[in-house]
Amino acid sequence: NGSVMANIGSRNRYSTSVNGNLRGDNFNLFSSYDARFFNMTGSGSVIRNSNFNGVTGVLDQTSNNKNNMNNHSINLGGDYYFAEKEFITLNGSFRFGNWGGSNLNTNKDYNSTNTLTSYFDRNSESDRDNSYGSYTLSYKKTWDNKVQELTGDIMYSQSSMDNISDITQTYFNTGFGSVLAPSLQKTMSDNSNKMLLIQANYVQPLGSWGRFEGGLRSMIRDMTMDNNYSAFNFTAQSWGASTLIDNAYDYKEQVHALYGIYSNGIGKFSFQAGLRAEQAIIGGDELIKAQSFTTDYFEIYPTAHLRYSLGDFDEIQLSYSKRIDRPQNRQLNPYEDRTDSLNIVKGNPNLRPQFYNSLELGYTTLLSKTVLVS
Repeated sequence: NGSVMANIGSRNRYSTSVNGNLRGDNFNLFSSYDARFFNMTGSGSVIRNSNFNGVTGVLDQTSNNKNNMNNHSINLGGDYYFAEKEFITLNGSFRFGNWGGSNLNTNKDYNSTNTLTSYFDRNSESDRDNSYGSYTLSYKKTWDNKVQELTGDIMYSQSSMDNISDITQTYFNTGFGSVLAPSLQKTMSDNSNKMLLIQANYVQPLGSWGRFEGGLRSMIRDMTMDNNYSAFNFTAQSWGASTLIDNAYDYKEQVHALYGIYSNGIGKFSFQAGLRAEQAIIGGDELIKAQSFTTDYFEIYPTAHLRYSLGDFDEIQLSYSKRIDRPQNRQLNPYEDRTDSLNIVKGNPNLRPQFYNSLELGYTTLLSKTVLVS
């Protein structure tokens, strides 16, 4: 069997998809293709007041942007059944596309007497190509009791992204000071991401003793980011690179975890308790500036969920969990993003993960045909 679908939306939004499936006695083959094309527009404004050593000023910044995207996705795979409740799946997913855009920032500075002291436009034109591929081998087996289950996955993925941005900064006469010469800049980025993921999970019913679930998960990631910045020299009529801003960053991350969850119920009371032990090994190298950092840590993350039934339609829930919020690779990369010259963004390789404890209390009831959760 198969299907074909096409959509047309407002503001130049188009999409189409084709799906196919072939089923045999002990196998199932599937494939799909998806394409999306759309344009986007946006705008924004910022008013920023500053006070430095008694000198006040106001920055009035407005932005207008236009973006267009085309994206193609292909998915191919198949299932093979060893038995009715035991099978493996081999799947490949591929995605490629292009993203183009333009952004115009208008910047006006006013002094304490509301006199316009600086006025310039910063226009950027960018073009980005991206590609992605992943390969997954999965295994699943279930038993007649419908609770016992064993699953496992091995996945490898790789992606790349190339971006070129041309930036023009034009200054206007405000009658306050001299007019600066226009500025031409170019940024080029070449990024790659490779990841290997291995995970397994097993669920074992224990009869009147409840249920146990346990598993493991290992993730290994290797990312490279090359960013180059150059400015046009009007005197020499040539482009010059800036080694102070150029960036070649190599980021490696490993996270290995084991976990176990036990659940049971007694009368109107049910509970679930779990522990996850996790070892993280993270490192980054800025090759141009010869900077490096490493972060290794081992943590235990407990979870607990309690539920008490007050009747057929009411129950109280209480849950606790310890969680982690890791800084993303872009937050760690010390590259200076100068797309907006007045809001330069730079990563901090010394950032560390933050941990927090979450405690939730809830009440659920059924009112006629409506479920109310608070």
